[in-house]
Amino acid sequence: MQKKVRKNIKEKKSNRIIPIIAGILVFIAAIAVIFSTRITFHWLPAQEIRQKGDIVSLNGLHRSLVYIQEIRLRKDYLNGIDLMFRNQDQALKNHNSVMILDSSGNLLLRIKLTNEGIPAAPTICSYSFPDKIKAGKGSLLKLCLTSNDGVEGNFLLVTRIPDANDGTLFYKWIIKNDPLLTVQDTFNRIPLNGTLFYRTYESNHNLVWVWRVILVIPALMLALIVCFAGSIKKWILNINYRPDRIYLITGITAGLLLVFSTPPFMVPDEDVHFYRSYQISEGELIRRDSDVPEALLQLTHPFKDMRYNMLEKTSIRGILALDSIRVDPQKRVYAGAPDDIISYLPQSAGIFLARITGLPLLYSLYIGRIMNLLCAISLIWLGIRKAPFGKWIFILAGLMPMSLFLFASLSYTPIRIGAAFLLIALFLDLAFGKKEKIRTIDWIWLFLVIALLGLSKFPYTLLCFLFLLIPVKKAGGIGRYITMAMVTVILLVIVYFAYRTPGSGFVSVFSTPSTESQAVPSTEIDLTKPSPQANPKAQQELVLRNPLKTIGMLFKTTFYYLRPFYLETLIGRFGWLQIYLPDWMINLYLAIFLLAALLISNGSIDLSWKDRLLFLAVFTAGIAMIELAFYITWTAVGYFRVEGVQGRYFIPFLPLILLMFTNNIESLRSRTFIQRLMPFLVVLTVILSSLITLIVIIRRFYEV
Repeated sequence: MQKKVRKNIKEKKSNRIIPIIAGILVFIAAIAVIFSTRITFHWLPAQEIRQKGDIVSLNGLHRSLVYIQEIRLRKDYLNGIDLMFRNQDQALKNHNSVMILDSSGNLLLRIKLTNEGIPAAPTICSYSFPDKIKAGKGSLLKLCLTSNDGVEGNFLLVTRIPDANDGTLFYKWIIKNDPLLTVQDTFNRIPLNGTLFYRTYESNHNLVWVWRVILVIPALMLALIVCFAGSIKKWILNINYRPDRIYLITGITAGLLLVFSTPPFMVPDEDVHFYRSYQISEGELIRRDSDVPEALLQLTHPFKDMRYNMLEKTSIRGILALDSIRVDPQKRVYAGAPDDIISYLPQSAGIFLARITGLPLLYSLYIGRIMNLLCAISLIWLGIRKAPFGKWIFILAGLMPMSLFLFASLSYTPIRIGAAFLLIALFLDLAFGKKEKIRTIDWIWLFLVIALLGLSKFPYTLLCFLFLLIPVKKAGGIGRYITMAMVTVILLVIVYFAYRTPGSGFVSVFSTPSTESQAVPSTEIDLTKPSPQANPKAQQELVLRNPLKTIGMLFKTTFYYLRPFYLETLIGRFGWLQIYLPDWMINLYLAIFLLAALLISNGSIDLSWKDRLLFLAVFTAGIAMIELAFYITWTAVGYFRVEGVQGRYFIPFLPLILLMFTNNIESLRSRTFIQRLMPFLVVLTVILSSLITLIVIIRRFYEV
């Protein structure tokens, strides 16, 4: 007996010791990786030249010339540099050099580069130095650009800012085929106006060690997870998840952080959304004039240069200084704005509240953002409560970085996304919920949400085809089923004509999007404006004459832009679509999306293949409808591809493609740990993505 007791004690000790040893080994391995890996300079504070004029192309990097830009360091270390190039001819290849010299002409660093991968449009290229250059604060360095074989017709173009004055820029003819000797020679320098378009990354001390010390914390946490895996597993199994509460708390918290961290008007078309929201707050529901108080344009003006200029920054102090702008109702100016009403009600309510309380115009913008956020979060929260399954899919889609970024703005998109998610959830509840028979009040709620979605963006009412999910028996028999289907159709017709009626305040189904919001999905075609060759009437006739060719063109467009543009602008691409989430974050979010759909069980709900096919059909039709709308209104007549579409337009349909993969496999339901672990990973992913979003926005817009 004593031997068995001793044996059990030894086994328990062994079971405790093994995880501890494993945790220690993991910690040692993580430390080795942290201190042996070179940390990128992009995390370091950056000194930046502010662009004050247009970017002007210089003569190319010719093998007989060297361009020399003087740089005065503002910190002790130079960690890396960004330069802007244009590629004259992608079919030809040339070899070039970037050199960094000290004031005495000593070579500190040489970087070799070719024109491969550099497009014809101006492109910022980042260069991280293998070893930081320690020159000292105030030191003068020379940035030199030259080419080994660049000749007329085959060279890179360098760009400059003509009216900047941060360092002297000049060029020299190369002496004795030796660029280094040429730079060291101080004679025969030919000056140029302005400075090169560049950005340096500098630090006051060896910040790499600071970051390495910071990274020790997650390494320690990982080791502790390994050491106490058993206890953590028990804790995860005992977590009582409330998806609706998790969404509400996380959405409001992360959303408010974005409301106040995103500078004014740094969301696509937020200026015109502000104008329209303000008009409605004044009682102008049906827009007769396009004028707004002049103060609104004064508020938007300081931020215009930040839209596409990655070097332009702001500060909290600079934003708060704008609270001195006051509205004079008598001074009004023209400002184009959409005709929508419903999509702007939350923002308008916030602005109206700020107006009647006498708050500065700047504060009305933030209160409008908060009201928009709360409205979208509330609609999706109701959807999560109503959905009989797929709650975590709605959470992931509703807390997606791009979703939150839009919710925390004055955009008209949040109410559309919220209403679409709620409508999907209501259809799921009517079709798969526990109620044996659908009550009249349930039909009324469904029709109200359909009207809300239709009046905010009618094309999204394509989701009404989910009516086919509802069993005839639950509807109360074939007669009542047909009656409710007819009521739905009649409601859609009424909403359609209200949506299309001129002067009603609503826009047409194939309305032309705002001209400033369209990003450039490729580096070759500028889509910031509709194509000059766009002709909706002619394009529509062409589509009707060639339906099969049009369908093929839509498929080609989808697969052409799917990766990376559609996925980037779906998951997270911020500002005026110039700020990117890291690729690993996008890939992680997509992976969690798929795992949540596959591994979190539906419980006892069994989706038939017809149900899954309907999800796929509505999702595919939604994508095709959006692309077709842009092809008709935005793209040059007869062009072989649709231009102007962004992934964020697909968000209202996103839950459908994920719900298609959900299941109720018995073996999966019985694995309690997986059912508990996946929601835990969903929450961690959402928190992580929100933090990364906050970081990239702060780094882009603020002087840090």
